[in-house]
Amino acid sequence: MKRLAAAFAACLLLAPLTSFADPAPIETYGRLPATALVALSPSGERIAFVTVSGTSHRLVVKSLDGTVLDVVELEDATVRTVDWAGEDHVIIRTSLAEYAGIGEWQEYETFRAFVVTLKTKQIFVVFNHAQDVSPAEKGFFGSRNVDGHWYGYFAAEPTQVNTDIGGRRPTNPVSSLSIGQTIHSEATLNLGAKTAATMHAFYRVDLDTGELSQVLIADGSAIGPDGSVGAHGKYDPVSRQWTLYSGAEGRGLVTIDDPFTESALLGQGRKPGTAIFRRLDRADGTLWARSTSDDGAPVSLTNDPAATVLYSADGLAVALRLEGERPHMQFFDAAVDKTVGSVTEAFQPKSVELVSASADFNRLVVKSSGADDAGTYHLVDVKARKVQSIGKSYPDLGTGQIAATRIVNYKAADGMALDGILTVPPGAEVKNRPLVVLPHDGPEQRDHLGFDWLPQAFASRGYVVFQPNYRGSSGYGLGFRNAGFGELGRKMQTDISDGVAELARQGIADPKRTCIIGIGYGGYDALAGVTVQHGLYRCAVSVGGVTDLHGLLDWGLGRYGVLGAELRKLERRLGASSEADSAIDAYSPAAQAASADAPILLIYGKNDTVVPTSQSETMARALARAGKPVQSIVLKDEDHWLSHETTRIQMLKETVAFVEKNNPVNK
Repeated sequence: MKRLAAAFAACLLLAPLTSFADPAPIETYGRLPATALVALSPSGERIAFVTVSGTSHRLVVKSLDGTVLDVVELEDATVRTVDWAGEDHVIIRTSLAEYAGIGEWQEYETFRAFVVTLKTKQIFVVFNHAQDVSPAEKGFFGSRNVDGHWYGYFAAEPTQVNTDIGGRRPTNPVSSLSIGQTIHSEATLNLGAKTAATMHAFYRVDLDTGELSQVLIADGSAIGPDGSVGAHGKYDPVSRQWTLYSGAEGRGLVTIDDPFTESALLGQGRKPGTAIFRRLDRADGTLWARSTSDDGAPVSLTNDPAATVLYSADGLAVALRLEGERPHMQFFDAAVDKTVGSVTEAFQPKSVELVSASADFNRLVVKSSGADDAGTYHLVDVKARKVQSIGKSYPDLGTGQIAATRIVNYKAADGMALDGILTVPPGAEVKNRPLVVLPHDGPEQRDHLGFDWLPQAFASRGYVVFQPNYRGSSGYGLGFRNAGFGELGRKMQTDISDGVAELARQGIADPKRTCIIGIGYGGYDALAGVTVQHGLYRCAVSVGGVTDLHGLLDWGLGRYGVLGAELRKLERRLGASSEADSAIDAYSPAAQAASADAPILLIYGKNDTVVPTSQSETMARALARAGKPVQSIVLKDEDHWLSHETTRIQMLKETVAFVEKNNPVNK
């Protein structure tokens, strides 16, 4: 492996010695990545990716010799995924915040799938003209070549349940758009009455004609290489059990007591006739492989609850994606694992992640980031031992404008081992620096080594940035995740301040010059840091953060219903029931607004479908009534993930200005 890694490393240009430059304009860090969502076709001969330049978003499809096969103007569509089906079809999935039907009072993030056919120069929208099917797709489950013809498998909500499995559906005309025209996200809306069924149906979609045929009604499906249903899963809300079944109508294979609907069928296993499913109700494994044709015992694959599965073009499992300091792939085939490991090793000490691969893994797309690398996509030809650059995420950031990152290990007050990511200003002495604490969203997420636009922006202005992976974060095993339940505002909160204390002990940061910023759940952490906790931070910024725990439970009750599993998950997370529970007032920033001991900035997107905007509005009113310093900014047409460049830059500029005012670098 060392020799192969050395051969790849020789193909890479060695970075020059770092000379620290003046910081880039702050908006440079807030821009959307210039190149994203890179996907290689199964043959490895074609590549598709999204480019962003200001308000111009495009899907670009090229052959490896540089010939541009197609360019699709995406305008304001928020593209979430790009996938190939064979060599001639590209599937784009976009999302939009909208009301799901007549009478709805809450917005949802809904998806549309576009199929781009390179041979005929046409585009159609999946489900856009189908009768008895909501136009919003509920999941893409891969594509299959059946008898020389390509089909995609999508989930949707039927407005009328069709029990005639395999029944035909109306053709979805492909003449609705043609390549060269614009995909405009709002132009695809075709909402009918509120759907009558909640169980998703799976449809086989002809990728040339758009014709639909219903395959299965279930909440999960494994589609075999020949297009048949190898297994499916169903959840019973009455018994609160999830069952894995063989085939489309076969016998039950595994039944799991699951009050929180955490079990799921992820797809096929390594070969036809097997399935991989998730279960989080036991300590000896979270992903399991199971034969669908015999009574053999399930095999545990990993204990990482955040693990996902990488599938081949025919839908067979080829690897696990595991969390860690750097996400990494664990391939089932030892030879492929060795090859990918060699490529990864060649980029060290940078972080590198496999993004896409040809069916034979002879061509790979990897993304590197690290010192002097804000994210670069590379095409690696394994046989030819060649590496070429596809594009950069942030081409306007030059040498000396990118901060280094490293792991900080520490212990919580109760002895639990924790870590976090430290980002330090380029060229600065890392001693008693002003600090920005940036807890992640989730809370079942984590921060990794490598380039991250928000901490990089603050590091460019002279701040040390700390991203703590508190208990409950992903990638540390099931027990670590579960340790966060009922600890919101309690041990999860002190895990963060314990990390700040460790940085002070090491002389890295000045604890008296510290602000805290967070998005989503991290926004709750930021507000709790100056209301539930005291004397720690000079200022706090919440971007779409949770502020009112009673209000959040009421919202969950209205959104999911009293029997909804999502409501039960929320209650478990908060350690409180949806009934009146005054105990959570002690951990609710809105209830503790009168005790806020630092200026607060509230920023929220008008189209946030994850955390209701009422959360920020409630906090603003509570602080105003208490006479506490507060500033509120509403981001027009923005979602929870800051997916739009103009408003993302606005958020960044306002946040940096607020922190610099209340916690200046040189004072």
